[in-house]
Amino acid sequence: MSIMQEFESIRKEIGETKYQAIENYLSERPELFLDDIYYKESEWNKFEEWYNKESSETYRYRITSTGGNSIKYGNCEICGKPATEIFHQVEERSYKNSFEEVIHFTQNKCTNYFGHKECLESKQR
Repeated sequence: MSIMQEFESIRKEIGETKYQAIENYLSERPELFLDDIYYKESEWNKFEEWYNKESSETYRYRITSTGGNSIKYGNCEICGKPATEIFHQVEERSYKNSFEEVIHFTQNKCTNYFGHKECLESKQR
């Protein structure tokens, strides 16, 4: 397998988004080459740290009163104790799709709890 075929194989394995991030990383570091990132663990780890910072997700929360208590909605999902007022917390995380530079929010892979307001706030990231 030639070096170019191997690079293409690695590119497919890590995905287009991460590959584009590597190109951005390298453009900021002209002393590095693509094979430095692929084959040197220390450089890969530095890239991963940079990548995680650059693509870090942010979270936002919406807490609303249900207008009901534990008799209607059950006990707090966090502490398990009854509550005179139950709140509902919806978590959303940010993401950027690969076609535009606009930040969007989704509830995919996020939490959704019912309970005391203080308990819900304690579960925020």
